[in-house]
Amino acid sequence: MDNLTNYHYYDEMPVYNRVMGMILHRPDILRVYHMAAEDFRYDENYFKTIEQCQSQGVQTVTKDVFLSAYEQVAYDAEREGAATNELLAKAERFYNDCWQFGATVGQENIEADYLLLKKYSLMHRLQAMQCDVSYYYKPQEKDTEKHMERMKRFLAADMPHMLHCYTGQWRDLERQYDLSNDVTEEHVSKNAEALLESYEAGNQYGLGMASSYLNTVTAGMLPGKLIITSASTNAGKTRLGIADICHAFMPCRYESSKKMWVKNPAGGNNRALFIATETTADEIKTSMFAYAAEVEENHIKFNRYEASEKDRVRLAKNMFYRSGIWIAYMPEPTVAKLEDCVRRYVTRYGITHVFFDYIQSNAQLLAEFAGEIKGAGAYREDQALANCAKNLRTFAVKYNVFVQTYTQVNAEVKNGRFDENAIRGARAIADKADAGIVMRKPEDEEVDKVHATFEKPNLVLECYKNRGKERGIRIWLHFNYGTLRITDCCVTNLKCERIPGFESTYIERNAKGELVVRLNQEPCVPLSEDEYHSLLVLEPTKEEQEGKALEIIA
Repeated sequence: MDNLTNYHYYDEMPVYNRVMGMILHRPDILRVYHMAAEDFRYDENYFKTIEQCQSQGVQTVTKDVFLSAYEQVAYDAEREGAATNELLAKAERFYNDCWQFGATVGQENIEADYLLLKKYSLMHRLQAMQCDVSYYYKPQEKDTEKHMERMKRFLAADMPHMLHCYTGQWRDLERQYDLSNDVTEEHVSKNAEALLESYEAGNQYGLGMASSYLNTVTAGMLPGKLIITSASTNAGKTRLGIADICHAFMPCRYESSKKMWVKNPAGGNNRALFIATETTADEIKTSMFAYAAEVEENHIKFNRYEASEKDRVRLAKNMFYRSGIWIAYMPEPTVAKLEDCVRRYVTRYGITHVFFDYIQSNAQLLAEFAGEIKGAGAYREDQALANCAKNLRTFAVKYNVFVQTYTQVNAEVKNGRFDENAIRGARAIADKADAGIVMRKPEDEEVDKVHATFEKPNLVLECYKNRGKERGIRIWLHFNYGTLRITDCCVTNLKCERIPGFESTYIERNAKGELVVRLNQEPCVPLSEDEYHSLLVLEPTKEEQEGKALEIIA
């Protein structure tokens, strides 16, 4: 936008058309970018039509769907009969033009067009309120030099700076247009009926984790929520995160106990992003091979396969082409880098779950925080770490994604402190978490106390924080560090006393695409012969090989 060569005048219509086109292709983009009908002053009903389609779960607004919805929107707006043929013809021309614009817009243009749209909208709203906006906006200016200077100001200014030029009686405008404003206000009755209906429909569950007991505790991986797990070095934080992501986001997996490949009960089109700070992408993929094929990781790394293991790993590799899992390697994470990464993957690939491994101090993070509080006095490392966790919670709500992250523990675990006091760097990290867990290896005497019925537990999850749900409990697991498979053993209180009747929660997707709960009975749907053969002989397309097959916005 710094180059003014192509911006000699305020060319608004192409901006409107490009943004409308993007929304037609992907109405879900409205959950990332805040827009309202007032932003599209040439015909607000077009935007209201697309907004209505998005609220009904439409993934792509086809022409027939658009025109059908537009008839109703136009009828409601006019209140004097159905839309005329002339209006429908005009709407069809609008759709055709915008659809073409949307097909050519790249990811790099979305932010620029969105900001231009909001700037134009702000200028028109201020004009409607008899406010002088000529400092930034005066299309009728005849003097070329003055016009170029004004245009330069318009393009260079950010939204908060523009708004601060109009204070006092225009405070309401600031609340409406300031894109950084995180304050929301509403009457208690708003969406109350829809909220109750969502509870009655069982919509309070997210995708399931690898531990069915942990699903019972957390209600699964709910969008908008943040779970923080802390553990010592080499306890298996990363591997447990990979197990969770494979369990929920791989289309299928091999079950050696049943000697068959089974489908993911939660469906095959779930999408997640794993952000790693230490583990490389190749190391993560190797662990995922081990999980998917249920083959010891060392057998894969050192080419020491047994029986059918190599064939299973090869089939797992083919399945990767169809899975909705992306990996980002970020050795020096900062809050700005994390948000940029999350926003891009939400927008481009429609990811709904983020796994960040892990919160840690680094020079860039500390420098970023020091810049944010410039002039506010000295800062401490624990404040920067707590600020990182706070922002992860903000991202979860802002982009409506589930976030799972991890931390190291300090020496307090040796004193039996398995709560926020055990978090290395800052116990305030846990303040913004919806659930806080300390993961550790159990002592022998503890294992003897719990008398696990199945596998001997080698891992304990101490659930010390859980908003609105059970806490102060211990989940005992057997974790195979080679295949990343988890076996739930039992659940106890903090005295290692078994909690009778504690249920296992399995989460699957029904024929309507809704997540439903099954208690104490693990779903098992084998791959059909056709599905198995399709994976076996899969010849991936170029897009699949490059990981672009699931791209939403090219």
